[in-house]
Amino acid sequence: LGGSVPPVDRDRDVFALFGELNVPIVKGLEASLAIRNDDYNDVGSKATYFGSLRWQPMKTLLLRASAGTGFRAPTLLDLHTPQTVGTSAQFSDPITGQDNLQVSELSGGNPDLKPEESTQYSIGFVWSPVPQLSIGVDYYHIEIEDTIATPSTQEVVSGFRAGNPAYASSVVLTPEGDIEMTKVFATNVGDAKTEGFDLDVTYRDKFAWGNVLVNLQGTYVQTFDVTSPGGTVSHNVGTIVDNDCNPVIGADSGGVVPRWKHVLTGTWAYGPWSLTAVQNYYRSYQTGCRQGDGEKNYTGNQALYDLRGAWTGVKGLTLAIGIKNLLDEDPPIFVPVSNQFQAGYDVAMYDPRGRFIYGSLQYKFR
Repeated sequence: LGGSVPPVDRDRDVFALFGELNVPIVKGLEASLAIRNDDYNDVGSKATYFGSLRWQPMKTLLLRASAGTGFRAPTLLDLHTPQTVGTSAQFSDPITGQDNLQVSELSGGNPDLKPEESTQYSIGFVWSPVPQLSIGVDYYHIEIEDTIATPSTQEVVSGFRAGNPAYASSVVLTPEGDIEMTKVFATNVGDAKTEGFDLDVTYRDKFAWGNVLVNLQGTYVQTFDVTSPGGTVSHNVGTIVDNDCNPVIGADSGGVVPRWKHVLTGTWAYGPWSLTAVQNYYRSYQTGCRQGDGEKNYTGNQALYDLRGAWTGVKGLTLAIGIKNLLDEDPPIFVPVSNQFQAGYDVAMYDPRGRFIYGSLQYKFR
């Protein structure tokens, strides 16, 4: 964005103490307890805990639950990157109605950052109705306080123009009231809450013509909300923009949160030969609004397929050849917002290499 990238030469001392206890209560029921204390010389210390229960009332059914807390310190770059003046990303001024503006922007580290803290719990089961099939479903709920993220220029400008006190000092105006400079730093943008379901289904069986393994791992995100310091709630599931087509909080740094995403894997193995096919799938999401007519743009659902064959006929040796993006699928049309300048694809979701063929040789000495 037209600014320099200054060097950072900083260090920190971290000391952590961790303990874990596994308690068999009765046959088929056990508990795990853990506690950890992290001590940072620059941002303080925090004790976190974790507890879980595992109950198997019958051979075919496992019930499990867990709860705990979390802690994440800001990185040295978050804290100490020197603040320098460069050029802002393009933005729109909701007061003057001007679009595609760029001004001077002060950016860099923020020595006043606080650590993130979280609480979370989950509950789920694993069920095997037949020996060949295993079905696991888990519900999770996570809440994070003082989330660390860098707001986009558009977010700062929109918040300032709306009178949000969290951005009161983030914009400098000219005497005429136009925007002269923006200030964008990593900040504790507020709180976040996410909840959803994890799915893990596995089928395996043996036949005269080989062994078969099929596995589906997917996540359905029900909620991913981020609350700014000024109290604005950003709903981030399935979109990187809000109803006014401004970037949601964290869109530039974290990318999109798809409503549904899964990896489906199928493997056939016979003697030293194996063949694996993989489907990587994510559900459609909104990327922005088209210039001109303002219509909302959605990517459409995306499914990419990989294929890999391997031979292990010599002890310790594995020869493999594979293809990523077998059908050479193009990415969905992407409408960039704020700092996301790529015009053709979403860099957070798509590999720009397209179809990619590779080979590998691995030998393990025993």
